[in-house]
Amino acid sequence: MVEEIYKMKNDILKQIEKEIGERGIERIDVNRIGEMVDMVKDLAEAEKSCWEASYYRQVSEAMEGSSGYSSMGGGRSGYGSQQSSMRQGYGSTGSMGHGDLIDKLGEEFRNMDPSERMSMKNKVLTILGSM
Repeated sequence: MVEEIYKMKNDILKQIEKEIGERGIERIDVNRIGEMVDMVKDLAEAEKSCWEASYYRQVSEAMEGSSGYSSMGGGRSGYGSQQSSMRQGYGSTGSMGHGDLIDKLGEEFRNMDPSERMSMKNKVLTILGSM
């Protein structure tokens, strides 16, 4: 879905550039260009929302996978079982399963364009700074 939104947004931007190039800035149809700019803005917001939804879904899935919750029934696997002697959330290596989360975040980050990367980096640093 994000790819389609991104393509539509860029196609409209190309059309705006084409019309400005053909007519010049003095002779453009201001109403038409204004409508196209509004469409680009709306598509950019939709694209951002899709990226955020994907990001939060993957973070939630990664957190559920590393927290010890089973996918069936929502109960804790290991609670009251043989694994209950280990601290909850820690594997035998002592890690908290952050590797999977980092891998998923890295993959998402690599798929973003440079401006989205900077925005996401700032968000992450802001969140980490408030902890």
